[in-house]
Order: sequence, then structure tokens, then C-alpha cells
Amino acid sequence: MGVLFFALHSQHGVSQEDFIRANQEKNVRDVIYNIASQAHVHLEHARSFSKNVPVKAFPAFLYTVALEDYLYKIQKVDFNIFHPSLHKKSTLLPLYLYIRSWKKKY
Repeated sequence: MGVLFFALHSQHGVSQEDFIRANQEKNVRDVIYNIASQAHVHLEHARSFSKNVPVKAFPAFLYTVALEDYLYKIQKVDFNIFHPSLHKKSTLLPLYLYIRSWKKKY
């Protein structure tokens, strides 16, 4: 993952310093967009195996609910990971987890 992240840094002309200083320019958001896009692809790929997951292993996949929630939130703020709304707890996340657990769907 470090190599991929470094490749994205150089592709968009972003340095580690930009992240340390909470730079909110478009090129930083483009890096975050690319990473979030890959995370979404991996999430959908993992969900494609949901029929093959044993019932006892299902709780391990509930972490994907939190990932999906976070990906949705960063999309709403135009991939600005420094937006104040992302630093708040998700009050509905426990409800989402309960519903997905009850439906046996991750």
C-alpha cells in the first residue's frame, strides 16, 4: 500500500508535507479520491463473496459497514479529509451495524 500511495503522491504532485499541514487543495483531494475509489472497489469485491461466507465468520465482515459509512461521508465533503464533520462520531453507525447484523448482510 505504501508504494501505491507514493505513486499517487507523485502522480498528483502532492508531498507528505501537504497532508501534515492539512492542505485542502484539489490535488490533495484527488489523491484521497483515488484511494477512496480503490477502497470502494475492494469493498464491492468483498461483498461479492457474501454468499460464501459462513455464518460464524459474518461478524468479522461488519467492519465494512463502518468503511462504507466513512466513504460516503468523505464523498459528501468532496474528499476533503480535513473537514470538521469527519472528526465527529457517527451517531447512526451503531444502528446501521445492528440492522446489518440482524439482516445478515454486510
